[in-house]
Amino acid sequence: MTIIGLVDSTTGEHYPYNEDDFVSGTIMYYPTSEPIPDGWLRCDGAEVSQATYSALYAVVGDKYANSGNVYNNARPWRQQYDFNLENNGDITGWTTGTSLPEGLGSSQAIVTNSRVHLLGGHSNSAFAVSTVYTAPINSDGTLGTWTTGTSLPGVLRYSQAIVTNSRVYLLGGQTVNDALSTVYTAPINSDGTLGTWTTGISLPGVLRFSQAIVTNNRVHLLGGFGSWSVSTVYTAPINSDGTLGTWTTGTSLPGVLHASQAIVTNSRVYLLGGNVGSAVVSTVYEATFSGGKNDYLDSTFIDFAPEAGNFILPNLADEEHGDYTTSRRYVHPIIKT
Repeated sequence: MTIIGLVDSTTGEHYPYNEDDFVSGTIMYYPTSEPIPDGWLRCDGAEVSQATYSALYAVVGDKYANSGNVYNNARPWRQQYDFNLENNGDITGWTTGTSLPEGLGSSQAIVTNSRVHLLGGHSNSAFAVSTVYTAPINSDGTLGTWTTGTSLPGVLRYSQAIVTNSRVYLLGGQTVNDALSTVYTAPINSDGTLGTWTTGISLPGVLRFSQAIVTNNRVHLLGGFGSWSVSTVYTAPINSDGTLGTWTTGTSLPGVLHASQAIVTNSRVYLLGGNVGSAVVSTVYEATFSGGKNDYLDSTFIDFAPEAGNFILPNLADEEHGDYTTSRRYVHPIIKT
């Protein structure tokens, strides 16, 4: 069970409790300013020992081994990496990081288990490039030095990237002038680097300025621009080996739209704003999934199976409660062992 309300919404103080009142698997919210009590663990998606926490494992088992955790990664279809074990609700203190080797726009960024990759785009000297830049992700979450990775088979901008459990895909896009139906794909190596790029199964038609999402075991390419804005939706299955199957045409959007932004919640997909031709619109389209809640439980997406003898804790975000002093503003979820 989850207990909410042990933190006073006005003062931020937590109510006294008897340790014996809670059984293994109980989740409660606790001030971030306080040390986590003995016998509790933070709900941060960490991998822990079955033997050490046998009572907790007897309750939760492998319930959290895949996807509720994946959902917290914001755009999981572009990511394949370990969970953020220091979740916090704020983004603060922007500074300038290590610059790219050159100016680049209209690219696509993905993350593998240890690296970030910036794919294609355009530069100050070229309308479209095949360049791939890559940098290591350090243990503290910072990025290392950018280097040049394996180039794409051709110049490409305005594409859409997704990541499956074994491959990265770039879907459609544009060369210097022409819209493409091309799909480029590369294997993800065990060290997070990318293998050789090849050409995958093409889209049914040319498409650029689309939005790509993944729902459970399918990829969807939403709207875009061919010779004009379109309402087209293309979809393909994600096979068990991480490759994509044949593209088909899905249910069209209610109207034509390109250059929008897509998000996925646990049961719906949204397209936010965008363009119709040259006009910028405030339209928001939404749809439910025919399969219901999108929990990414299918292993064809991203497999976060723990090592033998371990299990995964739930991964829940910190919350802000009330209008009390800054030091007591945030609470994080913890679970009884």
